[in-house]
This record gives sequence, structure tokens and C-alpha cells, in this order.
Amino acid sequence: MTLLWRHQSGEDRYEVRRAGRAIRLYSNGVFHTQWNPARPLAGSVWDLLALPSLFLAHAAPRILVLGLGGGAVVRQLSMLKPGAEIVAVELDPVHIGIAHRWFGVGGHGERVCLADATAWVSAYRGARFDYVVDDLFGHRDGEAARAVRADRRWGRAIASLLAPDGIFVVNHADQREWRACALRAAGYTHRRRAALPLYDNVIGVYRRSRLDLDQWDAALQQCNGLGASQQRIARRGRAV
Repeated sequence: MTLLWRHQSGEDRYEVRRAGRAIRLYSNGVFHTQWNPARPLAGSVWDLLALPSLFLAHAAPRILVLGLGGGAVVRQLSMLKPGAEIVAVELDPVHIGIAHRWFGVGGHGERVCLADATAWVSAYRGARFDYVVDDLFGHRDGEAARAVRADRRWGRAIASLLAPDGIFVVNHADQREWRACALRAAGYTHRRRAALPLYDNVIGVYRRSRLDLDQWDAALQQCNGLGASQQRIARRGRAV
């Protein structure tokens, strides 16, 4: 593995490394995310944030990503929904720089906003989104923890900018958070979950209308950029 770039900002240390064709981001020594254009699905948690977009029938959805990280999810969404308009909101300017320089974000019609996600959502008054990803994490006692509680108030805030048939995808830290999630009380009457054996995270997929697995399967088969091995990875991460 080759070190490409290192940066120290206060107590935070960032490293970008190359492993074969994959670009990897490490934050404070922890493997954060990666992007490999030859294998866009890596069998990791960030796959699960992008794959529910296949529940959408829209050919060119409007997508909002809250929490950019390295930008792998944005690249995956651009691949799965090539006609999408994608807006990402990120608080950390270093992450934005990494996403642009090393992960290629912004070269496919994506737009990145430097802002606090909760303030951005509160102030937003534009056209509604068909798909919203909440990957908002910070640190608590040295461990990754959600930065915003997935409660009724947050669910209603997202609903105010979500299309009537839109999908809200939330990265929950573990099963306990998933079970305690109060988004049904905010009107998201249909939900599914996705998880992988090596990760504690549970990805919640929320919608006011039905999440059709037949639609998901049909959309996956039509993804020209995914070969047989990538489709097998996708099916392992399908929300159930």
C-alpha cells in the first residue's frame, strides 16, 4: 500500500493511500472509506447507503448526501443513477478537499456544500429530493457516534425537503439505535434494514410508500457498470 498524501489538522490526522486501483482514506489511523472505479462496490457499509437508490423508479433523481466523508457514496450513487443530480453537505473542509482531489467528486455533476448539515436542512427552501442519505457521525469518548439523533423531530425536518415518494437512508451505529429509531412516528410507515456481518452498523431505509424488492432486483440487473461479481456483492447488501 502506497501513501499518497498526509495532513494534520489539530488533533485529526488524515491519510490517503493507494492499494492496487483503490484509493483509501484513513482518519486518525482508522480505515474510513475507499473508491475503486473497477470495483465500485467494496462489500462495505458505504455500499449499503447507495444501494437503496435502486428502489427509485426515477431515471434522474435528485439526491442529497449529508456527510460526505471521502466521497465514495457520492461516486457510487453517480454510477447507480447516472442521470442523478447530487448535492452533498459536509462540515469538514479537509474531507471536501480529499473528495475532490483523490476521489473524483465534482467531476460528474455533483455539488458539495461546506456547511453544518442540520443548519443546512433547516435553511433549505429549494426543490425537493427523491433520496436523502444521512451519514452524520462524530466522536464520543473515542468512538464513532451519530451526530444527530434519528428521532421524530429530525425525521420531520428531512420530510420537509423529501419528495412524497422519496427515500430516507440512515446510518445507525448498531442494532440498538436501529430498533430505537423513532422515524415511523414522523410518517415513514415503510422501512427496511441492511447490514453486513463484519460491521455493527445497521442501515435503515425509510419511505412513506412501499419499498418494492422486485423493483430493486430489476434495477440491479439493468446496471450496466456492474458485472456478475459486483451484482453478487450488491445482493448481499440488499435491504430486507
